[in-house]
Amino acid sequence: MADPLEVLPLLVVVVLLLTASGRNVEQMEVVFDGDREVTEIEEVLVVGGGTVTVPANETVSGVVYVAGGDLRVAGTVEGDVVQLRGTSR
Repeated sequence: MADPLEVLPLLVVVVLLLTASGRNVEQMEVVFDGDREVTEIEEVLVVGGGTVTVPANETVSGVVYVAGGDLRVAGTVEGDVVQLRGTSR
């Protein structure tokens, strides 16, 4: 699990970026730990820790912020991927 004291300031930055861009912060999903496959993003996905994978042959639409943890994309993300900390592949 990501250290919350390290991730918290980045989550504040993500909320500020979302607010400034006019996105709905209430539609934000945050993953803090564990391994998870995503096949759908409601509007915004924040990877705060753990590993999130977009499987092969899957396409997700939305914005992904990586504030800690790992994002693995074997499929397609239709939207922006913003790397603040952590890894993306």
